Amino acid sequence: MESHPDYDLIKAQFQELEKLDSIEKLDSYIENNDIEINIDAFYTKYPVVDFRLSEAEISELKSKKIINADHTLDLQNFPNDPLAKLLAAVMWKNGDIYKIQHLVDGITGMEGDRTKYSLILKQYGASLASEQEPIVDQHVLRAFEIYRLKDVSFMKVEKIRRKSVYKSKDRPLMDDYKVWLKKVILKVPDSDKLVFKEKLDKILFLLGKHVKI
Repeated sequence: MESHPDYDLIKAQFQELEKLDSIEKLDSYIENNDIEINIDAFYTKYPVVDFRLSEAEISELKSKKIINADHTLDLQNFPNDPLAKLLAAVMWKNGDIYKIQHLVDGITGMEGDRTKYSLILKQYGASLASEQEPIVDQHVLRAFEIYRLKDVSFMKVEKIRRKSVYKSKDRPLMDDYKVWLKKVILKVPDSDKLVFKEKLDKILFLLGKHVKI
């Protein structure tokens, strides 16, 4: 087996994280690895979204003809309140006005992907519908893909480091990650599971971002 410093780093960190079974131990990990400032920076850009969106709520939006049958926004029937218009303006300016389709697919549990690029957004939609579903970012998948490598080679690790977009073909990898995450969370007291999962996600995000080329 040919070693790679980033594989060695990821492997060691994952193995350490797998041993943690409480918020206190996870916080100690964060402190010992001196990443508090990085996690704080993440939350500055991506504050915690503490709400859920249910399939029933999506059905209500459909009944009001705000969301079409194909899960796109019907801009002719869009709500006229200032906040809704402001949020729509931001989405439009960023070219994201139709990405809501993939979120709604995830919220409603629709089978299959509309495009090969909808994997991450659809999973985010699933996480909005159920606290049992994690948010899964490109960086998290990168870190996990390196961690689970078999027959490690320098070139295999480099290929993953260069990978910037995870697509529908990577769904088995995402499914494996969710199984791994569930196993790690299982050791944590029920009252701490959600916070533990939230913090662990940020640690893995930072690991995956750190090794990206």
